[in-house]
Amino acid sequence: MRIVSFHTLNTDQTLALAELHFQIMPGLLSRLGLDFTRQYYQAAQAQPTSLGVAALSADGTPLGWAVGSSQPARLTSRLRGAALREALLRPNLLLPLLVGGAASWFAPNDLPPGGVELTYLGVSAQARGKGLGAALLQGFLQAAHAPVVLSVETGNLAALRLYQRFGFSVTRTFWEFPYHRHRMLKVRD
Repeated sequence: MRIVSFHTLNTDQTLALAELHFQIMPGLLSRLGLDFTRQYYQAAQAQPTSLGVAALSADGTPLGWAVGSSQPARLTSRLRGAALREALLRPNLLLPLLVGGAASWFAPNDLPPGGVELTYLGVSAQARGKGLGAALLQGFLQAAHAPVVLSVETGNLAALRLYQRFGFSVTRTFWEFPYHRHRMLKVRD
């Protein structure tokens, strides 16, 4: 296994990473569908303000990733129209999408100056329990060279322990329908 920059993934690896996200992360992005999840990762890879790392198996298959941006709103604004089209096709997604969007529009901008948001960190089921999440988080923090913020569901105890072990602290707790989340911050060492 090797850890590489997110931006060095080829198209097939980026699409495989999107499929992995779709399989293991049941949040709104996955609920918008595999095609939309693929669009998100392709757009993130093309966005110069995005950064991240991916863990690849010996054959180049993604096993995990950590991806974020110094300007997360720029990426989501590029995809807002596509997300709305997907939600209109599946009305059960419209309310979470609108509430989530409204929450991001009205929430305080807690990205510190020069800071980075860690948007997604995931590890495939077969690679869990082997320290890969910690290695990915460490790689992301090294690539960021800045304060890092993230949101994590309050019930995701394994992720909370990992983030706290790396020095993240909770700055606020909030509802982003239907998710109850902590916003966490790690200042640069």
